[in-house]
Amino acid sequence: MTFLKSGSSDFPLELLKKTGVDLTKPDPIENAMKIFSDLVDQFTELTEG
Repeated sequence: MTFLKSGSSDFPLELLKKTGVDLTKPDPIENAMKIFSDLVDQFTELTEG
């Protein structure tokens, strides 16, 4: 909620850092892409049957 309440009080990257997400490093993007890839694989398995 603090993140949402902060609005435009700081730069977006700085606001995200306060939530524990540091988009200046590759980890969050790589994790998101891994999750997305897994979901695509699951979708493919479900629709091939």
